[in-house]
Amino acid sequence: SLIGISDAKLPEVNDIVTIETNGPFYILGYYGIITDIDDTMISLNCTSSWKEKPLGSREDFRFDIYNVSIGKNSITKLTWEKGPLVTYSS
Repeated sequence: SLIGISDAKLPEVNDIVTIETNGPFYILGYYGIITDIDDTMISLNCTSSWKEKPLGSREDFRFDIYNVSIGKNSITKLTWEKGPLVTYSS
């Protein structure tokens, strides 16, 4: 059976997610917990992020905890992750 729009899951505060966006030269990825959502932005307490070139080579570039706000229009993929939140130590 087909899934209707009413069956779609919407992101909520405290969800653990991975978000991908299209940058000018890279796909940018962020992993963390959603801290705020408004009409235009999703904010994350992010524990890791990376950039990926169009041909697939990936470079991790941040493994500390920081806050980031991402414009909803720039999000190309949002994936829910199973908890608990993974943090990395340097």
